[in-house]
Amino acid sequence: MDGGEIITLQLGNFSNFVGSHFWNAQEAWFEYSSQAEGDGQEGALKQTSSQAPHVDHKHLFRVGETPHGILSYTPRVLVFDLNGSVRGLKQEGDLYGELELPTTIDSSSWDINRVQVIHHQKDVQSNYMAHLADIDQKIQSQLDQRKQPYVDDSFVVSSEDMSFWNYYMRTYLHPRSLNIIKAFNHHDPIKPFDAFWKGKDLISPSNKTISCKDLPLFDVLEDGIRWYMEECNSSQGFQVFADADTGFSGICAGVLEHLHDEYGRKGILCFGLHSPEISLGYDPDQEISSQELIASHLDMEEDERLTSLTQKKKQHQNNRLRSAAYLHYECKNNSAVYVPLSTHDAFKSGSPHKYRFEMNSQNLYEVAATMSAAIDTVTLPMRLSNADFSFGHLISSLNSQIQMAGLSMLLPFPNTGPNKYLSDVFAALESKEKGVSMVPLTPHLINTKVPMFASLCLRGFGDEPITPPYEVMQARQRASKYDKCVDVDEMLQTYVAETRIADKFWAKSSLLPLAAGVPFPMFFNEHGLSGRKVSVPVMTSLETGDNVWVVAKALIDEFTSMRHKHVMSEYFDDEELQHMIQQMQDMVSCDS
Repeated sequence: MDGGEIITLQLGNFSNFVGSHFWNAQEAWFEYSSQAEGDGQEGALKQTSSQAPHVDHKHLFRVGETPHGILSYTPRVLVFDLNGSVRGLKQEGDLYGELELPTTIDSSSWDINRVQVIHHQKDVQSNYMAHLADIDQKIQSQLDQRKQPYVDDSFVVSSEDMSFWNYYMRTYLHPRSLNIIKAFNHHDPIKPFDAFWKGKDLISPSNKTISCKDLPLFDVLEDGIRWYMEECNSSQGFQVFADADTGFSGICAGVLEHLHDEYGRKGILCFGLHSPEISLGYDPDQEISSQELIASHLDMEEDERLTSLTQKKKQHQNNRLRSAAYLHYECKNNSAVYVPLSTHDAFKSGSPHKYRFEMNSQNLYEVAATMSAAIDTVTLPMRLSNADFSFGHLISSLNSQIQMAGLSMLLPFPNTGPNKYLSDVFAALESKEKGVSMVPLTPHLINTKVPMFASLCLRGFGDEPITPPYEVMQARQRASKYDKCVDVDEMLQTYVAETRIADKFWAKSSLLPLAAGVPFPMFFNEHGLSGRKVSVPVMTSLETGDNVWVVAKALIDEFTSMRHKHVMSEYFDDEELQHMIQQMQDMVSCDS
């Protein structure tokens, strides 16, 4: 193994929605060889010519072998979610066969009068997963002819059908990857997993409650990370996708503390993902009509009952902010770079942002696809075969007093066409033409302040002419500074330098566009394209500095303006709570 591995952790239901899109995007660039090509092993990933930069999948994937001797490529990932959060996905996965279970049970000694029979409805696969299984069977016997997995691209995915994150995940998981926490149920209004202190208590090393895989949660986490680290030659660090506004923020805090204590020299990039308001581990609006809750409030008058339930909903919304602020606080304490992401104003009004495509801002599947596109693009340059900027370089460049970074994206990047070249698009970007600007995915991120550092990536350009030919420039009777650039990298760097996007920056382009075909939402199919054929250019910017300080201050101001003692006194004494608040205030006062 060449080294440079990155271990991924996905903590929470919405993080797994994002993660499924992220791994689909990686799998979209797999190239398989037959036994006649590559290294002689059928099904092996084919290495592209060094003259054509490609994605080096060894950073995020591990190579294994199934019991049938077939090579497998599975993400180097640990996935955590609550009981009932997946459908039709086996704990051991699909690559390594079924667990050996007894086919018959000897019930002759049972007392029938004392036996309770509980019937559970069999998990049903989504239409898309059934479609993939059918295709997989067709190509399984033809591995020597296999060029790309799942070559049928005619299937149409409905966003409304994607109610579980495994319903559209194409990538196989290793049996060690999936970890279901039994202590809490998904979408449980009676016992919601909606506050960081619930997760913080669950992940504590001193908590020996059996909650996951017949072990305490911390033991499962520790064993899983150690197993991946022992496989690595020279790991670069960890990327973490965490629900920022549920109890998983507390679990993430425990994860970060463990990573900092055991692997302190490794970089940690933590994406704090704010889900739409329908996902608190349950739907708060449906709680008002929950029959179980109404039954538990029968001793109240109707108006009094609705007031009580509405107040509870408000409390859960406040817990979202508490959880997000606490996760930022723990990232700071454990030297992790925190990147909060939201497609709406997560800290205040909740109003959705406007993008250059139609997106249902309350649909987890569509919102997660948007965030995944940004994460995949901003980290792409570090995974390329010709990468000159590593994961460790990025972490060290983003380190600051507030330990926070902001992410913006232009999706899709404006297309070129007849008499419109990439140099023209950059000129429009510089002049801030309407509809051609970066959209922040980080709440309260503003572009009126110059960041201290920015890492930019533009993907999906380079094959076609990027500047007008001499005859066109002669007809225009002008040539912009972008028309004089010789390649996309130079054009991107010229744009950053001219617009002073950051005091210091790193800018990289890639030929590889964003794979936006099935099962990605149909955001970009207006040209009649379908299936795996759809791809779009994207530009992202990950930055830190004064503009991100505004984000941190907005979050901390919201947290410090709230009263916490009545809900947190069971987990924090007055001194601990005041110390936390003081540290948060000091964090933003130092960078003001």
